[in-house]
Amino acid sequence: MTEPVIHTVLFTFLVFLVEAASRPNIVVIVADDLGWNDVSFHGSDQISTPHLDELAYKGVLLKNYYVSPICTPTRGALMSGRHPIHTGLQSGVIVGSQPYGLPLNLTIMPQWLKQLGYRTHMVGKWHLGFFRKEYTPLYRGFESHYGYYLGCGDYYDHSSEATPDYFGYDFWRNDTIDYTSIGQYSTDIFTKEAVNIINNHNPSEPLFLYLPYQAVHSGNLPDGNPLQAPQKYIKRFPHIKNSKRRTYAGMVSALDDAVGTVVDALKSQGLYDNSVILFTTDNGGPANGFDGNAANNFPLRLENQVNQIKRFVETEKFCNETWKLEQRFAEVKEEIDTKLQFVFKNHKDLKLARELIECDIDLVGNKAILASLNCEANNLRELISKSLKDKDILCAKFQRIQDFKQIVERKQNLIQVLARQNYNAKSRLEDQRKEIDQYIAKSLSTHFTETKTLTSGLHGSVVDEIDKFTALALPNLLFTVVNESALKTPISDISINQTTNLSYQQLQQLLDTVQFPPYKAPECILLHCLKMKYEDTLKKINWSDEDISSSQIEELCKNVHEHDQKLLDKMLPLLNQRINSTGKALADCVHVKDTISEWWNQPAQYVVPWVNVEGNSLQNWKEKWTILTTKLRQMMVKQH
Repeated sequence: MTEPVIHTVLFTFLVFLVEAASRPNIVVIVADDLGWNDVSFHGSDQISTPHLDELAYKGVLLKNYYVSPICTPTRGALMSGRHPIHTGLQSGVIVGSQPYGLPLNLTIMPQWLKQLGYRTHMVGKWHLGFFRKEYTPLYRGFESHYGYYLGCGDYYDHSSEATPDYFGYDFWRNDTIDYTSIGQYSTDIFTKEAVNIINNHNPSEPLFLYLPYQAVHSGNLPDGNPLQAPQKYIKRFPHIKNSKRRTYAGMVSALDDAVGTVVDALKSQGLYDNSVILFTTDNGGPANGFDGNAANNFPLRLENQVNQIKRFVETEKFCNETWKLEQRFAEVKEEIDTKLQFVFKNHKDLKLARELIECDIDLVGNKAILASLNCEANNLRELISKSLKDKDILCAKFQRIQDFKQIVERKQNLIQVLARQNYNAKSRLEDQRKEIDQYIAKSLSTHFTETKTLTSGLHGSVVDEIDKFTALALPNLLFTVVNESALKTPISDISINQTTNLSYQQLQQLLDTVQFPPYKAPECILLHCLKMKYEDTLKKINWSDEDISSSQIEELCKNVHEHDQKLLDKMLPLLNQRINSTGKALADCVHVKDTISEWWNQPAQYVVPWVNVEGNSLQNWKEKWTILTTKLRQMMVKQH
């Protein structure tokens, strides 16, 4: 995309860093074929790269930083600190099994850093030669390498297009072929390996991690799938209609997430604050479908191409016109010379005539040059005038930018004030929230206890008597009271089953002692015993219907039922009224608590004391809370 540039300054800067006392960790992340307009910190409105943006805004943007137009030269310069023309890598990329690589007589970055006590690891693409093992990463200063040697390959099966004629499997762990990575997306497994290295690193030693990703280089071209990304990333860009560009955007998004994961790992291990993170691309993105890619280098690539084409067309046009004029001028000169020879027979006169014609031609030429210069001068004056206007426009824009910068600074100061107020308000609200929670818990506990006491204190009520009644076993449902004694004897102890040999007087005495007080016996159970179950026994003792009437028993049961119903009608409305009033008071308390909780979750500018919520300020809500809780306590005392 641009001219190659010497990386000596960058390399010297890194050496200066590592010679410092702290020896910072160094993480070099290299993207492959990433376009200028494929990251949002360069203004891309298609692809969002929040993690790269964070590094850019918190770090230093190198705006005069250049790379080579293809992979191998850039990587050789990055590793050696030398321009590719001095390493023999300037002409192209290493393809297939070509027998050359980064010269072995050069000491490269990991070797220098290793001498300074660094632990050196590489994860990703090498592309600096592998025709002999001495050219591979383990023999060039890296303690470990997980990745591939060639320039491209499939992102999932890791087969590599060595040349257009043959493929091969190219994925290594150190110096051993690794087949466990088949089927896994390369960006994901490179990130996982990098995070594993960071997590297992000893913080007392400096770390150098070289992380050249495969992304976003195209994959295998012949009968292959050059653009590959997981669907979860592709689905992030439904607004991109071109399918290739959409897949490419997914590849960039996966790379951005990977960089964020590596940075998070550095932070979690406490290495971030003492780390230098360098992110670069090896070259610009192949645009217009070249190499199966879908990158975008606007405005750089487009502007350069258009200008080059314009210059080429104009140059060719002028060259053609110049050649035609030169041919015509030569013909005219020959015609003039022929006429001069015909007119002037004397050699001396012919010579003077030729010189005069040459002077006339030079004069005409100089006049044409002067006219051309005047025209160019006018064009330059117009250009200068336009430049001055552009300068005025830029100055006005710069002034607006400065004014906007001042507005931003004032807003930042206001935000800081609001943030401090938010912090203080949150602290106060936290204390009030705890106090309210404690008060509500205490109030609810007290109310529950008082309600339970109130309910249990309703002696002789329907609930209490029904509980006692339903808790009795069937044989104990009938009771007898003897001589008004508080001692109650189950009727089964003096059951009719035991009165077979009783006399009539004894049986009469027994029945006289049987009573039916409220909630002590089920209706009609005695009638059932007398009329049905013990009919034979009554006949044997000469029982007569005149002695005790079933209608009398039924009347007694009816009276008991009516008495019970009246008691229920009296007690239940009172109990319901108390429950409803207490529930309303509790609902009001919960509403106030929920309102304060919602208030708590609002941003700083909405929690300051002078802001109203539902027409009430924080002070109004506190007073309302106090009134409601006071009413609740008064209601509890009144009910008690």
